[in-house]
Amino acid sequence: MNRYSIIVHGRVQGVGYRFSTYRTATFLNLTGWVQNLDDGTVKIEVQGSNESIKKFIQRLKHNNKFAKVEYINVKEINKTDNKKSFKIIGY
Repeated sequence: MNRYSIIVHGRVQGVGYRFSTYRTATFLNLTGWVQNLDDGTVKIEVQGSNESIKKFIQRLKHNNKFAKVEYINVKEINKTDNKKSFKIIGY
């Protein structure tokens, strides 16, 4: 099990991107959260199996037909045991 911090760049705010991300994470049984940042990006912290996280990152590029993802930054971070679900922050 691993945990990643992900920043998604592009047209990802005001298009339902957080909700699409939530649905994808929930479908893949991942834990963590997603939130809009002031600079127009979306930040995600996600934890789960390597296979599920790989699928999740691939789907981030196309999980919302109204978004236009330009690029995604992915950084591995320390895992946490206190997360039981995936949530939208600031919703």
